[in-house]
Amino acid sequence: WVRNQEAALDKFNNIISKNENFIDRLRDQIDSLQNQMYGSSESFRNRASGWISEKQEKIQDVQNSNRDLESKIQDMRRQLNK
Repeated sequence: WVRNQEAALDKFNNIISKNENFIDRLRDQIDSLQNQMYGSSESFRNRASGWISEKQEKIQDVQNSNRDLESKIQDMRRQLNK
């Protein structure tokens, strides 16, 4: 049981790390889109604005997922320390 819990903890921590890297990439993409918007046509700015909103929503979703995983990790660690 303990080994399974420890393996799950490692898995959850790896997922959180991958999610954080994904969030960083999304933020970089947002920055790039914002830079491209300067001097661009109104049509492109409108599309880019939509893409930015989608990426911001995805960031929020992934952050929520990480919070859920961190909560599970805390619960599992409490159980292991009993």
